[in-house]
Amino acid sequence: MIGDVICNRVPSLFRPSPMFATCSFVGSWIFLLLDAWPATRSYASTVGIVVVVAFRLAALRFKWRLPHVGEGVADDLPNNDAA
Repeated sequence: MIGDVICNRVPSLFRPSPMFATCSFVGSWIFLLLDAWPATRSYASTVGIVVVVAFRLAALRFKWRLPHVGEGVADDLPNNDAA
């Protein structure tokens, strides 16, 4: 992310791309939930890592993408060509 900012580009985290942060977010929550239960920490971390990797690979394979802010905005605006 810092490299993108230094190169004056929109950070890849904010561009429509296969879900980088979403996969990590879900895996982190899985880890936290398993860690709160009477599961061992090594089990919780292993399952969390497997979820992140599997979710990320599935996002790449099936080209899953989250909608971005600019998506569909131009189509929703009224046509002002008549003015």
